[in-house]
Amino acid sequence: MASWRRILIPALVTWCAGALLGFWLGRRTALPASGLALDSDLQAYYRTMVESFELEPERARKLKILLSKYQMERNEILRDQRLAAENRLAMKDSQFENLIFGHILSREQRHQAEAWRRTAGPGEPLSTPELPGTGPPR
Repeated sequence: MASWRRILIPALVTWCAGALLGFWLGRRTALPASGLALDSDLQAYYRTMVESFELEPERARKLKILLSKYQMERNEILRDQRLAAENRLAMKDSQFENLIFGHILSREQRHQAEAWRRTAGPGEPLSTPELPGTGPPR
């Protein structure tokens, strides 16, 4: 019985690891379904290619799958760029806000602006607080 355990346990662990890895790789590398809606630029490209070259239905289907995969990868790149741009913009916001506080506002105005800054949440732009009587009823 002990010899079976020495073989069975590693075999089960290996099988489970292989199943998980296969599932993950399958999802990562799978081509998208051909029913996926393409962005307008890729849809126009698809129509032009199919009509201009009179593609057979099977080739048109493969073209749509390929364009869907391209769209997914392009969207990943754009999402990464958007995140990087948001970080850079937040740094610029802070830099220019500090310049305004340090060089434009008077001491009294800085105190008022600091109060406004405290009412704004983290990452929110500096905004003026509501004037008395203009906000929602309390």
